[in-house]
Amino acid sequence: MRGTPVTIRAAKVGKAELLLLVGSLALSGGLVEILLRIMLFSGLAPSVAMSLVGFVSAPGTDDAYRIELAVQRRRHPARNSTFTTFDPTLGHTARPRTPDNPLGLAEERPYSLDQLRSGHHMLFFGDSFTEGFTEYPDKIPQLLDRTLRNVRVLNFGVMGYGLDQMYLRMMQTAGLFDHPHLVFGVLFDDMDRVVFRVREAPKPIFMLVNGRLELHNVPLPASYEDWARAYPPSERSYALALLRGTVNRVLKTHWAYDHAFRLTPGERLGGRKDKMRVVAALVRAIKTEAARRGNRLTFVIFPHPEHLTHRGWREEFLTTLLRAEGIDYIDLKEPLLRRLRQSNLKWWRDVYGLENHPTVSENQLLAGYIAQCLTERYGYGLALSPAALASTTGLC
Repeated sequence: MRGTPVTIRAAKVGKAELLLLVGSLALSGGLVEILLRIMLFSGLAPSVAMSLVGFVSAPGTDDAYRIELAVQRRRHPARNSTFTTFDPTLGHTARPRTPDNPLGLAEERPYSLDQLRSGHHMLFFGDSFTEGFTEYPDKIPQLLDRTLRNVRVLNFGVMGYGLDQMYLRMMQTAGLFDHPHLVFGVLFDDMDRVVFRVREAPKPIFMLVNGRLELHNVPLPASYEDWARAYPPSERSYALALLRGTVNRVLKTHWAYDHAFRLTPGERLGGRKDKMRVVAALVRAIKTEAARRGNRLTFVIFPHPEHLTHRGWREEFLTTLLRAEGIDYIDLKEPLLRRLRQSNLKWWRDVYGLENHPTVSENQLLAGYIAQCLTERYGYGLALSPAALASTTGLC
């Protein structure tokens, strides 16, 4: 005998329950927001605050540096000093300017400007990849200085520089030398930095006005207190930013780079058109200035590790731009790829192992490759034996 069918009706969510749910979520979000702000800006847990910055800041912007300035201001409320390397136009130099180092170069040997003016020079501009994280003898410009004959290679690399600061550095210094060879070492991040107003310290910024580059944000303020006051973090919900930052951390894993490259933070950066316009104008300004002075000009491109297996928008844009402008460039992707293939290495584990910068052996590989390319194209002699360059022979 069959029983009477039973109809089960879903209970309807009433207005009271819905309001309670919304209120609970709002209260939880508010508590998280308050907790995050206390942890970031109270000065109670500075190490935790600095760890959080990468989660609550927008990737590829100067947002993280603005938050760090605010964190440092709470952490050191009495601090009102400047960097010893502070520069009101550039932001900072690699080393303090002293009588033994009047240009503030990443240079170990004492020198004077009169000494530098004699002979043929190569001025190697760049960021921390050029400045180098190794000891002095193993930095790329210093290796080139020993590898190339009849040319003094000077390390003008400065940690955190964008292409805009490199251009300004060139404009300040190229006239001190007699027809130097100008070399620009560019990491793809250097193109993002042209729209930053802040890095470790405030920096200059170029804007395009009627198609012309116009320098803004200078002279720069001179102290930490001034920096933190002048460049506050943008207003945002830190709780929502934490959710976004957590997703971005997942998308920065090597699995995501291998399988979802276009979704990774570096490929989704905002302001792409503005960056491309400013970078194109800067590259043309560098080319024009080099031609006016009668200087040789070469760009050296440092790829990110993930770009050894993928071709991102910045690589495509920069190489296309340099070819269109007829500017000589050396792409360091090939020698790094060759090393990975020959030694069965992984891009995400075995490239740039020194605090995410080239190691001693990588600098040696890359300097050897650059030296061969420059020798083939410009006739520089090599001071090293063929055996010393065996790992790079024939690659350029």
